[in-house]
Amino acid sequence: MCNLKTLLFTLLIFFIYKNGISQDKQSDIPTGNYIVLGIGNSKISVNETINTSVPYTGWCTATAVEGIFGSEKHYWHIRNAYSFGTITPHQSVLPNKNTEEAYDENLGITPYWRFYHNQPQHIYLYAGPVVNAKIGLRFKNGAIGNSSVSYEGALGIGFALKAAKYFNISKKHNNPFKRFKAEATLSLPVVSKIFHPNYLGISKTALTENRKLIDWSSNYTGYFNNFEYGVSFTYYLKNKNALELAYNRNFFGTNPQYNPVKTMNQSVVFKLLFNLK
Repeated sequence: MCNLKTLLFTLLIFFIYKNGISQDKQSDIPTGNYIVLGIGNSKISVNETINTSVPYTGWCTATAVEGIFGSEKHYWHIRNAYSFGTITPHQSVLPNKNTEEAYDENLGITPYWRFYHNQPQHIYLYAGPVVNAKIGLRFKNGAIGNSSVSYEGALGIGFALKAAKYFNISKKHNNPFKRFKAEATLSLPVVSKIFHPNYLGISKTALTENRKLIDWSSNYTGYFNNFEYGVSFTYYLKNKNALELAYNRNFFGTNPQYNPVKTMNQSVVFKLLFNLK
């Protein structure tokens, strides 16, 4: 089964790549195929009242690995944002007590289609479905708390929107190649299968001796619970490689029968875009 999943994933990546490079390469804006690598900082905030009476926050390390394949009118965006670090009780007088090691994984796959463009102003609007997988995992270091490990995860499908504006800062030369891009994105999974610890929903398995660290049977279907948006500023080099500074904000909430959990991850990441064409 594992080999089958690996084969299907490999075929999917191959299809996406072949579909991308087969598109028309002629474009008046600097689009193309890119591998993206990024690193920066993120602020993770968690409100989990069943374990503590105060929210936990902390500045963590943020990374990004992405792939962009396509052309001006249609392209695929595959991204994986991963954050890790230590979070502490908010405004605690003893910040080194009862800390948590936090890990946040956010994977998304979106095929975008251009549905509007204003050629004189170089404004482009894109839309498409999004498939999103997210998991937050926390390990407690202190003695206070009802569990040493807590987590939340989701597999969702929804829609995504993107708006891009290409421009040049200097007007001395009428260069058709636009060096700068300002972009805004919105992602909203509509329906998700949400996984959470069994003690949150007070499920039957929470009271058994053979309960597991992660109980896959402890889940439910949620709606509109993983809201994400971001803005970025990109500078394209002469060789079509690029530098990018991106801000992203992701809000995720579980709503089991008891003890909901709210998490938020805000990140600022510096990215390198390597052109594959």
